[in-house]
Amino acid sequence: MRIGIHLANWGPWASPAAIAALAQRAEALGFDSVWVSDHVVAPVASASSYPYRPQSGLTPDRAATHYEPLVTLAYVAGLTQRVRLGTSVLIVPLRNPVYTAKLIATLDALSGGRVILGVGVGWLAEEFRALEAAPFAQRGAVLEEYLRLYQALWSDDVTTFAGAYYRLDPVRAYPKPIQQPRPPLWFGGHSRPALRRAVRYGEGWHPVRISPATLREAMGELRRFAEEQQRDLAGFAVAVRCDIGIGLPADNAQDWQLFGPADVVAEQLARYQEAGCTDLMAELHPRETTAQMLEAMERLAEVAQPVAGQ
Repeated sequence: MRIGIHLANWGPWASPAAIAALAQRAEALGFDSVWVSDHVVAPVASASSYPYRPQSGLTPDRAATHYEPLVTLAYVAGLTQRVRLGTSVLIVPLRNPVYTAKLIATLDALSGGRVILGVGVGWLAEEFRALEAAPFAQRGAVLEEYLRLYQALWSDDVTTFAGAYYRLDPVRAYPKPIQQPRPPLWFGGHSRPALRRAVRYGEGWHPVRISPATLREAMGELRRFAEEQQRDLAGFAVAVRCDIGIGLPADNAQDWQLFGPADVVAEQLARYQEAGCTDLMAELHPRETTAQMLEAMERLAEVAQPVAGQ
């Protein structure tokens, strides 16, 4: 099981210095990848509900700092040599698809082919309105269409496109991504449509904050969809993002929070691997300071070594 580190590119703990320190230390410690999250704006008033856990109580002013993911990964690419660079996840329907495809291709080319493109439909309707983005109610269909356009721009010498949500007269778009036919696509989301999309279009599924038991159940659904679509899942990534805090009290921890003594966290990591997890992205705790996150990463490197080596 490969292990990656979330770079905490959002919230009150985010800063250029913290992102740089976490990325460089993750590479030095041998972690496989580094990851960033995505929001463009934080609406002051919102009726939308975060779909993956109860609302954390993080207020809009504290959530407003969110370093743009592709720009952040370009910054990180210049500070590192080996670690893969992932989005967890890029909200595809929020952005102009031609410009976004250009950014992703450039990042992959400049980084030497290190991009993993985690993609999702988004959940915050007010953010879509703020950006005058594609229709929120049709964001699943928009995601699929935009990804088809990405692929055309990344592979064709001359690209033209006629879809329900976007039309493009003939253009040339270079550079192409180093990874061909594209950087790997990992689909976020826990719904049945999200699982179907991952199997049909992607190289991986990227759920957030689910327990090993829930993951095991979802793997059965994933395999059924693969059989329906005659899809071989060999090499297919199942990448879970969860909280890890070695030494933190586990009394009130959620079932996706790996808190407690080192041996307990090691057992929890093994349970994720047994349930089908191929890649685990760690949100480090405590995280109020960069020093805390760096120390948490050092502890994780020691605990995760036996699991990561399997």
